[in-house]
Amino acid sequence: MINIDDVQALEKMRLESDPVADAVIAKIIGTGDTKHIQTLFNVLRQNNAVQKSSFSDLPDDLRDSVWEYFQQGDERPAFVDEDKIGIGEGVFQKYGPEICILLQTMALPLCYACRKGAKVLVMTGRTLDTDDQVDPLARRLLETAQFVVYAMSPGGMRKGGMGIITTLKVRLIHASIRYYILNKHTNPSGWDVEEYGHPLNQEDLAGTLYAFSALTLHGLSKMGLQLGLEEKNAYMHCWKLVGHYNGLNPELLTDQYEEGWELGLAILRNQAAPSQDAKDLTKSCIDFIRAIMPMGMFTGQFESMMCYFCNSIGKKTGKNMSAILGMSRYLSIFRRMEIWLMDEIFRLLGKEEKALPFLQVEVGKFNQEFLKALSKQFFSKKGIQFYIPPGLKTNWNITV
Repeated sequence: MINIDDVQALEKMRLESDPVADAVIAKIIGTGDTKHIQTLFNVLRQNNAVQKSSFSDLPDDLRDSVWEYFQQGDERPAFVDEDKIGIGEGVFQKYGPEICILLQTMALPLCYACRKGAKVLVMTGRTLDTDDQVDPLARRLLETAQFVVYAMSPGGMRKGGMGIITTLKVRLIHASIRYYILNKHTNPSGWDVEEYGHPLNQEDLAGTLYAFSALTLHGLSKMGLQLGLEEKNAYMHCWKLVGHYNGLNPELLTDQYEEGWELGLAILRNQAAPSQDAKDLTKSCIDFIRAIMPMGMFTGQFESMMCYFCNSIGKKTGKNMSAILGMSRYLSIFRRMEIWLMDEIFRLLGKEEKALPFLQVEVGKFNQEFLKALSKQFFSKKGIQFYIPPGLKTNWNITV
């Protein structure tokens, strides 16, 4: 495990990427035939498993390289504990809706707050919507939500599970983004490696991993959903496996909640800083919620929750997350008072684990409407499909 107090060690991780996935993408793009990379992306965007025949449109040597890459999904690292995976999946079965909300209100915004990493999100053009249409943003956010659902659903991180396959797909997408940003022919304006590190480097990937795992578990506690240490560590174990298949350096991987929590905070201390990119990305996330929720239902509450949860992490890092994300521009006086009241009650109680009952009720109502909106609004749109396994729909009382 990396020394979280060694800032230089984290900075060195910004110069590391992913040689395995990068080599596959370089070989495909290196042929000079753009239809090959398009063929690959058509497969990567599909919400299903992959077989060797999935890449039948590629030349034999490229098909063999891509298939060999996906074969690593059948290889289990020595640290895998199937019992812990089962317990971690159980956490998602119980609290999946809350986790999905925290993805939008805390985990992703905290990633946006990291100035250098946010630059890549904007440059890819897949998150910001420059044509006043919601679909590009919807695709990015839905893909992320789908990734979490596949990874944490029962069987997702078992051998051959959709969580592993989806992780390997995401890893190749990351490699393609790195290639296009660093290549002078596709990005003539260039990329300042000395300033930003490699696009989607090891520190950025680790920051995302722990925002989705340890920091999200903290968010559950803020809702009053108390997990035992065994459950927390088991949930972390699942995400350690995600990190493994996503090509993270083993020094950045842990399945101990406290270690993941401290590493997540250390990365935010190192990277969170004001930027226009962070504000634009946050606005896009809010616009997305406004677009999909019926008649703007719960939009105000969503903004309050985003500010509340991000500030709860900001206090641990010494960073003003509301200011970094530009949240004050979207909040009414009533919402600001609501957030202030939440913070003050917790300060007076002096115990974070005692959540506000009305917040838990508010989040519960929002959970149902949000997941229904995702499933209804985009299910039939071309190229966009948000799938919740039937068993989880039953557990979460999702009727669409």
